[in-house]
Amino acid sequence: CWQGYRRAMGDVLLFTDADTIHHPELLGRAVAELGRSGAGALSLVGVQLMESFWERLIQPQIFMAMLFRFPDMGRSLPPERWRDAVANGQYLLFRRDTYEALGGHERVKGAVVEDLRFAQILVEEGYGLAMRRAEKHLATRMYRSLAELVAGWSKNIIRGGIQTLPPALRPWMPITSMAATAALWLAPALVLFGTAGVHAWGAVAGGEPWAVAAATSTGALLTWSGAVVAASALFWMAVSYRFGAPARYGPLYPLGALMTVYIMGRAWHRMGRVEWKGRRYAVGMPE
Repeated sequence: CWQGYRRAMGDVLLFTDADTIHHPELLGRAVAELGRSGAGALSLVGVQLMESFWERLIQPQIFMAMLFRFPDMGRSLPPERWRDAVANGQYLLFRRDTYEALGGHERVKGAVVEDLRFAQILVEEGYGLAMRRAEKHLATRMYRSLAELVAGWSKNIIRGGIQTLPPALRPWMPITSMAATAALWLAPALVLFGTAGVHAWGAVAGGEPWAVAAATSTGALLTWSGAVVAASALFWMAVSYRFGAPARYGPLYPLGALMTVYIMGRAWHRMGRVEWKGRRYAVGMPE
């Protein structure tokens, strides 16, 4: 990217992933929006194409987690909220003078999640960042297999999350994220399966006193967990549909949550080692 900038001659610089699909009108619209926004850079969020089972199961969970962390993604942020800024590296459009003033890719060469770091610098130093949705004009398929999903998100998910927090909170972020995911999406499903098993066991045992006691003691828990799992399934059906995956994947959300927790744990374990597309990097903590 840095070498490309040094050869480019335009007043506007577009950095975009090679696997993105652009509508013919996209560039013109993006340049016009950059001018209207008055920001130093514009980043677009397109549609994420998902074609395999694991993409449709895991991607919506990751995207929803990002939406929880960055609820103000489309709003202009003041400099003091620079840790809440985020950008999509699949499409970053800079004013050339802004790119040069902040130091370009040379400045973020040590960042693994460099699009996030760019967003933070733009907001913190007052250049401004505009985030816009462009689902009808920009598309990409991020990963094509479970192995690619695990490798890609292992590279970004924990390091990106830590990068948005003050140093004092960073040691707690990985375990807190995994615990919250497990508590919200795994625990009720496990309770439901466990209590349903106890009820089934009691039914097989007939009128034995211990079977009646077990069924009575777990009845309320079965009702609660069943209601929570049903509500969660409906929630994830809506989320899946919103992000472009078939709604029928929603009820499988416990499996998606389990894989998400695994990816988080793997990323945490490999914090100082990043592997991507056959290359290995030894990296320090984010700024």
